[in-house]
Amino acid sequence: MSLKESGSAVRTITLDASAVTAARALAAAADTTAEGILGTACAALVARICRLDGPDGRAGVTAPSAAPPAALLPDGGAEFVLGAEVAPHAAEVIAARAGRFVAAALAGPARPLDAVELVDDADWALLSRWSRPRTAPAATEGGAAAGAAAHLMFIDRARRRPDAVAVSSQGATLTYRELLARAAAIADALTARGVRPGDPVGLLFERGADSVAATVAVALTGATAVPLDPGYPEPRLRLMLAGPGVRLTLAAGPVDLPVGEVLPLTGIAPRAGALDEVPPPATGPGSAPATVMYTSGSTGRPKGVRLTHRGIARLVHDERLDFGPGDRVLHLAPATFDAALLEVWCTLARGARLEIAPPGPLTLAELAEVITDRGVTALWLTAGLFHQMAEHRPEAFAGVRRLFTGGDVVSPHHVNAVLSRHRGLSLVNGYGPTENTTFTCCHLLDAPLPEGTPTVPVGTPVHGTRVHVVDRAGHPVPPGVPGELWAAGEGLADGYLNLPEQSAERFPVPTTGRLAGTRCYRTGDLVRFGPDGSLEFLGREDGQAKINGHRVEPGEIEQAVLAQPGVRGACVLVETDPLGGKRLAAYIAGDDRGLAKSVRAGLRAALPGYLVPARYVVVDRLPLTANGKTDRNRLRAGESESR
Repeated sequence: MSLKESGSAVRTITLDASAVTAARALAAAADTTAEGILGTACAALVARICRLDGPDGRAGVTAPSAAPPAALLPDGGAEFVLGAEVAPHAAEVIAARAGRFVAAALAGPARPLDAVELVDDADWALLSRWSRPRTAPAATEGGAAAGAAAHLMFIDRARRRPDAVAVSSQGATLTYRELLARAAAIADALTARGVRPGDPVGLLFERGADSVAATVAVALTGATAVPLDPGYPEPRLRLMLAGPGVRLTLAAGPVDLPVGEVLPLTGIAPRAGALDEVPPPATGPGSAPATVMYTSGSTGRPKGVRLTHRGIARLVHDERLDFGPGDRVLHLAPATFDAALLEVWCTLARGARLEIAPPGPLTLAELAEVITDRGVTALWLTAGLFHQMAEHRPEAFAGVRRLFTGGDVVSPHHVNAVLSRHRGLSLVNGYGPTENTTFTCCHLLDAPLPEGTPTVPVGTPVHGTRVHVVDRAGHPVPPGVPGELWAAGEGLADGYLNLPEQSAERFPVPTTGRLAGTRCYRTGDLVRFGPDGSLEFLGREDGQAKINGHRVEPGEIEQAVLAQPGVRGACVLVETDPLGGKRLAAYIAGDDRGLAKSVRAGLRAALPGYLVPARYVVVDRLPLTANGKTDRNRLRAGESESR
């Protein structure tokens, strides 16, 4: 099989005589032509590799299709023309696999074209290595059994170092002994009110020591935590309480809720002797429910994601999340954001000290003060907040040993600025949807990226996690080919609360192919494996749009904008063009009034014309949601001050 260059935009793939002979035999029985059959097979391969529209993948190779036919050659072979939409690397991948793919399609003419494997055994061996964690499980000192839930690892830490500080909040501290005693007393109160393992219990707290103690208490009872935000409007709270069937909610003090009863923590005295009375650690947290986290839903109604103790515990064992007794870890994330699971449980399970930020949103100056005054050595910041801190308060990271960021596209410029300034700091780009419990992959950086690096990799799987890059039919694509990321392993949620159809759709168990029998989560994110097996994030599958006939991924353009000098942050939106149709608008965080002009010029040199935004807005900073991600709705509403 070969690839022939035929100008800069069009190439042809040649097929040998055996393919033509097999196609002619099928054509005679199917009342079609060999050229049409070969064209259908080649077009199906192109569509699957390039994620384009093509022949009906549910049909076989002899079914009628609108695919362009192959051309028969005098030497007995055939050739198929690749269109301009096929990138050079994709064309090489297609050429290398066309012979095997076409032969397999011809050998089973009734087999759906979507079911023909794209990878051979050699490809799969490499992909299998890349799909698993590269790092050994982190050592977790203590007597908690392997596979124990995070709260049982915390109990073990409390027994081994009872007088070490566990949490610090607003000038007050609790030792591991005191936190366990406080949590055990709350657990007793829950049990006395009839709470049993698996029951949903609401948690309505501002960020603070009470919130952490209540979280541990719910775990001790075996109940399921349902974090709530006191700032949410009543309809939202009602939905979050009614969905899982919460009958009892823990709160700092008396409060009115639209559903169920409230158990205030006031008046609950710490239990004496909790270190001796709490049951010893047990093995196998398995799929026992730990918490319900709500995420945005495409229908406008939030979806409750049922996360397990097993999914949380696996984070503790990843060596890149190496908190230890000497660390002070910042707790900044809202309890309703799954990053809080990382902050709280990885800290307490590994014997570190949790430095709880004051309740409510913090200014950059206030956040910098907390980091420096509390001696924070490890913290998580969303990409948007990290970019702002790196730009305006980089000195705050002077004492930080490990900085986690992610949740959105991370700017190489800001990564390099921080790593160049703070040589003792390691930065981890953490990627993962809530449905796979906080992190799916991590990429550790101890030094700045090479100059001109366009993106920060999202890295390799965390402990207990596997990743697969698949085509639209859910079959693995060859190494280096873009595809949707499917996650598998111990981090997977049980599914969506009371949404069986959506759970089945988003958590498929393939019945055929390389992933047969493997329960996965469809992230909707486009990625590809790099040459070293690290994953590169390319954007959202469902974020694609068609503009003037071209398929456009805003995430790709955002990365190109971030690579331009002077850009602190970027967000690209698809908007209605006043002249008709759609257009791209780039919102750029920066200081230079002439930045829009220079960015446009840089993009014209780096991207095809249809990917260059038509409109540019330079803002002081990009607005963030409560969870620290870029607030696209506020940008659309014009709430950022433009320059």
